[in-house]
Amino acid sequence: GISFNITGITAENERDAVEVSGEAIHSSGEAYNNQYHFLLTIKNGKILELKEYMDTQLAAKILLGE
Repeated sequence: GISFNITGITAENERDAVEVSGEAIHSSGEAYNNQYHFLLTIKNGKILELKEYMDTQLAAKILLGE
């Protein structure tokens, strides 16, 4: 699995931005440490929208061996 560590949160009105670092070991034994940004729209305690941003080149390199 992957371990997530929240490194920053910013909230304004219905939008919340969360910065996260992730750490994992791929089945190949190679470390997979990526940085993420999640942008959430929350209304009445429910998530209406979630967008995820990350280093896709790193993901392709480690997860797909490209």
